Amino acid sequence: RVSIYGQDHYGRMLGEIERLRDAGNCGLRMVRGGYAALWQCPLARGEYYDAQALAQRQRRGIWAQDGPWRTPWLYR
Repeated sequence: RVSIYGQDHYGRMLGEIERLRDAGNCGLRMVRGGYAALWQCPLARGEYYDAQALAQRQRRGIWAQDGPWRTPWLYR
């Protein structure tokens, strides 16, 4: 299920994808696994910041290597 909750300053839709079988938040799982990095995430969404901090501490995904990580905004 997709829940749209707004637009960014470029007019792109913002939302969350939820897996129906267990109500799992797909974006949160990606951040927790180190496969996505936060960019302009609302501070009210503390669970995302907690998930990224955990991924960084456990050196998961993009956080596994030392040095400058290849987040899209640094890559460009």
